[in-house]
This record gives sequence, structure tokens and C-alpha cells, in this order.
Amino acid sequence: MPSLLRHLLLVSTACGSLGLLAPPARAQKPAPPEAPLEVRTFLLSTLSSSDAARMVAPYVQSPMGGVFDVPGARAITVRETRALMATIDSVLRIFDRQHSVRLHFQLVETSDATLRDPAIASVETVLRELFKFPGYRLAGQTTSMVGSGESFSTALSVGPRRFRISGSVSRVTPGTAGSLRLSVELAEADSVPVVSGAEVARSMLGEGRVLSTGLTVPLDQTIVLGSGTPVSNGRVLILVVRAESEPPRR
Repeated sequence: MPSLLRHLLLVSTACGSLGLLAPPARAQKPAPPEAPLEVRTFLLSTLSSSDAARMVAPYVQSPMGGVFDVPGARAITVRETRALMATIDSVLRIFDRQHSVRLHFQLVETSDATLRDPAIASVETVLRELFKFPGYRLAGQTTSMVGSGESFSTALSVGPRRFRISGSVSRVTPGTAGSLRLSVELAEADSVPVVSGAEVARSMLGEGRVLSTGLTVPLDQTIVLGSGTPVSNGRVLILVVRAESEPPRR
């Protein structure tokens, strides 16, 4: 065997015996330990337990995490890591607050004359689509501030007659496409107080009530709530409302 070839074989054999040609073994990194879970109960101010649980659920990501209703209480219990718990806390602080709305009521009276009142120009087209009266005029207007879960009552006059607008707001959903659930009643003010047995009976029969309704009202839009009994000479009262959102109360 030529000396050069014998030299190459010796070098190859030596390197192989030292393991120089084999790739070095890489040690596998141990999996990072899972973050410990914390348990916290959140007392709710305005959200129901079911609504809060649905809102929080997307933020619960740990395999053993969870969100649970608290029986008999307006609260939820959350099991999650400290980092995700902080996120959930921030979400609840934003949405579990008292949201208020300003309700602008307009009482519109129909007319036999072809009238166009500039005070109701924003809703007159809708009125003419819904009803077939020759004309409409603003008979009175009033404003009331109310929060979710609260009741309201305000009065206004139409000539010698006094009316009371009352009701409640059961839910306010804020945002650009926000809304509120509104229950409202329009009644003659003299028939509203209930102090005697006869007046209790009249109230239960709805005497003096012009209209009563409940519906979901979009925020920052003007809505026709309904029409009431004739005032005089066949004229009818129509109640219009516009709900505008106010900064949330803590």
C-alpha cells in the first residue's frame, strides 16, 4: 500500500475512534413549569353572574382554569394564573360599572291642520310614515337622567293638563352600537298618586294611562314609542324618546 494512502487511513481511523466525525449530542431543554393558578371571587355591581361569566370566559386559557357562578350571590369565581387574572380584573372594571343615559322625551300632538313644526323636524318623516294625521306639533318635552337598574319619573304640561312620564331602565349596553332596555308609561299626572282604595282600583285598571310599553332603544337615535288616547277633538298624543349615553359612574 502506498505510504500516502496508508497515512490517510490512519488519520481517518483515529478521528473516527475519537468521535470527531459524529455530531455532538444536544441536551433537550426541560419544559418550563406551568404558572400556578390563583382563585379569586369578583363581586359584581351591574352585570349579572351569567353575563359576567360569558364576558370573562374567553380570557380563561389555562387547562385547569375556569369561571364559575356563585350560588345565591351576584358574583363569579375565577381560577387562572396571576397574569390572566389581572386581565380579567381589568375587563370587569371597564364593563361592571353603572352606565347612565340621558332620556329626552318629546310629547307630540297631532293636528287637523297641515303643520310642520321645526322642533320635531328630526322625527317628522317617521311620524308621517307611521301615522296618517295632517299635521304634528311639539306639545311638551322633558329630560331625565337614569342609570341601569334604576327608575325615573318626570312631569310635563300640555296646556291645562299635566302628564307624568315614568318607567325604568333594566340594562344599558354601551358602545358605538349600544342600546338600553326601557320600560315607560305616560299617564295624566293627577291619576298617578295612589293614596286611597278607589285610586288603587283606578291605577290597577289603568285609568289615566295614555300609553305603556317596553322595548330596546338604540343609543343616540330618536325613537317613536307609541301613540295614546285622543286629547280633544280627535287629537292624539305621541311619545318620542332619544337616549344619549353619559360617562359611566363608578
